[in-house]
Amino acid sequence: MKMVPLGEVAELQFGGAFKSAAFRTDGVGLPIARIRDVKRGLSNTYYLGEYDEKYLIEYGDYLIGMDGEFNLGRWRGERGLLNQRVCKIGSLHPSIEIGYLTHFLPRSLKLIEDATPFATVKHLSAKTLKQLQIPLPPLDEQRRIAAILDKADAIRQKRRQAIAHLDTLTQSIFHEMFGSTQEFKTVSELASHESRSIRTGPFGSQLLHEEFTSEGAPVLGIDNVVDNHFKWKQRRFIDEAKFRQLAKYEVFAGDVLITIMGTTGRCAVVPENIPRSINTKHLCAITPNINLILPDFLQTAFLNHPRTQRFLKDNTRGAIMAGLNMGIIKQTPIPAPPVARQEEFVNQIRRIEYVKSQMNTAHETALFASLQSRAFQRELQHTPAAHSIGNGD
Repeated sequence: MKMVPLGEVAELQFGGAFKSAAFRTDGVGLPIARIRDVKRGLSNTYYLGEYDEKYLIEYGDYLIGMDGEFNLGRWRGERGLLNQRVCKIGSLHPSIEIGYLTHFLPRSLKLIEDATPFATVKHLSAKTLKQLQIPLPPLDEQRRIAAILDKADAIRQKRRQAIAHLDTLTQSIFHEMFGSTQEFKTVSELASHESRSIRTGPFGSQLLHEEFTSEGAPVLGIDNVVDNHFKWKQRRFIDEAKFRQLAKYEVFAGDVLITIMGTTGRCAVVPENIPRSINTKHLCAITPNINLILPDFLQTAFLNHPRTQRFLKDNTRGAIMAGLNMGIIKQTPIPAPPVARQEEFVNQIRRIEYVKSQMNTAHETALFASLQSRAFQRELQHTPAAHSIGNGD
């Protein structure tokens, strides 16, 4: 199949370096799309100042995040501006369909992301994006592939919506039980009395990318926490000697991990079967005092209590990339009801989690990925795979 660079079939507009001093949150000016806004397609930050019209974006434009996670998203807001480290897909060559291209890009961007080394945050260069190779079948074939993938994705999205409703149920139960709680403690007060009960990972030269190995002790990062429950995604390891050197950064079963860089405020509980692991500096690990607070309750409070959420939002810093720090985490207010009341709540959410596990979309996601792979390798001759996603076969 003919392969062409993305830069030859799509006009790529890269964002501008707008001065953060002109950013506003009062709705005055034009919304500005930053890295954190790519996935959701909306921004609560506005820019009031001079700008070049080439940085304008409109409703429906496709955007690509170029730092951290290399996401493809669609702008769903009013006319806005394109910030640096975000790319807009502009006009296309007549030889390619937008539906086909936007089904192809997410998988390819993820492959690039997984293969990109990083010391702090992964960066996607404009050159790499322009040179990304796109398979280019005839237009009729592109439309056929896009239609099949549209149908399969619609089925997958319905399952995700059902799971999202269960997440809403968890939030409702939490607010009903603890929304009026008057007793709060800081994270620092709720942490274990052991030393280093609140800690971030190694900084700078303490852990270099070239020190990662193919096996050994896992190194946990944002990708393990970003879905608000612990997941094994990209595997990073260090050898035994390096682990001993960084042993003070070890994480333990029952620790609560919260993201403090890029996609901030995502939170997960470390599972019981965790092997010896450390976390990167993009995560803050909290070992809770279980006589005061249960790990699952602490995680849910981070994600759902209005006072806790407001504190984190008000203290998130960074014009280009959002960031928290350990000092902010330590001072974060958390509702602190009696442990027996927490246990009652945790038992309810575990029942909900069991129902969610029965609706797990991992099977559908794997099928959809397989369907995409076959589509772009010209192996997709008919649509049974799309049908099987809906039936859970």
